[in-house]
Amino acid sequence: MSTNLGAVLALSGKKTLILEFDIRKPKILKGLGMERKGITNFIVSNVPLSDLIHPVPEVENLFVIPCGPIPPNPAEMLLDDRIAELFRLLRQQFDTVIIDTAPV
Repeated sequence: MSTNLGAVLALSGKKTLILEFDIRKPKILKGLGMERKGITNFIVSNVPLSDLIHPVPEVENLFVIPCGPIPPNPAEMLLDDRIAELFRLLRQQFDTVIIDTAPV
């Protein structure tokens, strides 16, 4: 659903980003046939954000940041101060940010 919503928004001209925040069981990048560094790399190291933003092939204006390696403590990772920094930086670069999370 997140991928389809992102594609529709991107096709309407909005620079759109999908964040793969389902850190326990990520599926977005597998569905797109991509695997890369991601959010967990941003939290635990000094990987520049620009290295984590990947264009989705064949969909102009659609980008994705994968979750990255699955950590042993996913809930704690999401409480890290770097997450607030991540959102601050993304607001400056994108019209729309879609957060794909685990079902409640």
